[in-house]
Amino acid sequence: MHKSAAALVSIVLAVAFLAACGDSGSSSSTTTKTATVPSGKLGSTGTVSCTPPRVSGTTVHALSATNVSCDVATNGFNSVYRTNKFAGWTCKQSISGRNVRVNCANDANTSQTFSSSWSVS
Repeated sequence: MHKSAAALVSIVLAVAFLAACGDSGSSSSTTTKTATVPSGKLGSTGTVSCTPPRVSGTTVHALSATNVSCDVATNGFNSVYRTNKFAGWTCKQSISGRNVRVNCANDANTSQTFSSSWSVS
């Protein structure tokens, strides 16, 4: 008697769990979800905060990209950090003591930008 009661309780709990998850296994309805895209254009990236790269002797505080990938922003940061330029981009630096800010725009499409700030240890 105890085994059949335990089995019945297990079945009831499993059904309740599936119902709570919204999947009864027999649902045929479809759900439409809408995503908001920053610029209103599908595939656009808008402005994103990227993971700052690690540079020995330097603290990178922030790296952001607008309408470009974080890979492009990171490559641009690395180039600007080492050579003060990034081919095909116009960059403006602001230096205050040990703190540096840089803003770069793509020469071919000025809506594509990245910016970063860092300080030298």
